[in-house]
Amino acid sequence: MGAVDNASRTRLTLVAIPISHYCEKARWALERAGIDYEEERHLQGFHHYFAKRRGGDFTTPVLVFPDGRPAIGQSSGILRWVDEQLGDDQKLYPDDVASRVRATEHWLDATLGPDGRGWLYGEILDDAGLIEKYGLDGIPANERRVFWGVFKLFKPYLAARIRVQGTQADQQSVRDVFDEIAARLADGRRYLMGDRFTAADLTFAALSAAVILPRNYGVELPPLDSLPASLRASIEEFRAHPAGEFALRMFAEERPPAAWLAESAPAAAASVTNR
Repeated sequence: MGAVDNASRTRLTLVAIPISHYCEKARWALERAGIDYEEERHLQGFHHYFAKRRGGDFTTPVLVFPDGRPAIGQSSGILRWVDEQLGDDQKLYPDDVASRVRATEHWLDATLGPDGRGWLYGEILDDAGLIEKYGLDGIPANERRVFWGVFKLFKPYLAARIRVQGTQADQQSVRDVFDEIAARLADGRRYLMGDRFTAADLTFAALSAAVILPRNYGVELPPLDSLPASLRASIEEFRAHPAGEFALRMFAEERPPAAWLAESAPAAAASVTNR
């Protein structure tokens, strides 16, 4: 899809927290554009040091260029750089709707992103086994060992960093965003801006991942049947919401098949239906 010629490129590096939905935004945009990159994954907490060391601020994702150009931090900055590499027919910020796309992206980054993440972590933060199995994919072995050694300290750090407001408050905030997105789609349009996929659609779908657990994500997410019944019921409710159905469709139709799906089961990569 609108692949960029990589013959003259040197490989880029994406510094990331593997499960982060903000990192998924960047990952999705790079893969959709056909831009070759490698992912450098770190545990929450460690990521502050590596993001800063690699030229970003203290947050991920950070896109690092091998030729000495300044790194790009923040998912929105990476999406804008990717957009500059694309032809007009694949633009994430088409000229005629660019300001509306940026406004929607900013709104979602500030609301759905932290609130959806806060809700999920509020639900699973006491389950160290679940976090280790699905939250530490691809991180260095020394960081994985530290996770178990300092988990009691890790919990309050995560709770503070990801702005856990309490599961009910976060869940209601997510519902409010979902209701607004559903209202925008109520006239039957295929995408948020009409008939074209843009950064607004990508951002909404990627940041919804914390509450819908899509199949075709950059790392494996927990299957519903592995979760407590109350959490499973909430995710099923979000998936059944018109906005949740829209997000799942974006993952199925607009996101290139995730690499882990192809590696774990080649047949699954051809079908990215959700569990």
